[in-house]
Amino acid sequence: MHENAKELCLKATAEDTICSEMIDGLPGRWLKTPAAMKLAEGKTSFLRALSSALQIKRMIDVPIVKLFLGGLKQRGVHSLARQALSISGLKVAIDNGDLETGVLPVSQAIGLIKDLPTCQEVIDRTVAEAQEWVEAAGKKIIS
Repeated sequence: MHENAKELCLKATAEDTICSEMIDGLPGRWLKTPAAMKLAEGKTSFLRALSSALQIKRMIDVPIVKLFLGGLKQRGVHSLARQALSISGLKVAIDNGDLETGVLPVSQAIGLIKDLPTCQEVIDRTVAEAQEWVEAAGKKIIS
């Protein structure tokens, strides 16, 4: 994930998110970015959706007809357009850190994230915390 997106996520609170099914056609919580706010309004540009769908087609190497029919089968043409736009916006936010035109799915727990530890740091913290709990439990049993 791009550093700009990480920084914004670290600063965000639950109030910096929106719930909408209009962004990608499915209910979800998103970081409140200008692009997310615009998509949540529910207006989709056919040309922009088509452009995004063509980008997705190239990314996953699927014939456009198959992509279109699969989207219709799942949730309908409007949902397919929204999914195409959200994937394009997600790629822009994650890869380029562009939070003006990009979107990021998050949870309301976003406000609880205070740092970005490495995997090793998470393991070390978890082990240390588990050891503290075991020691505290042992002291309660003995006393």
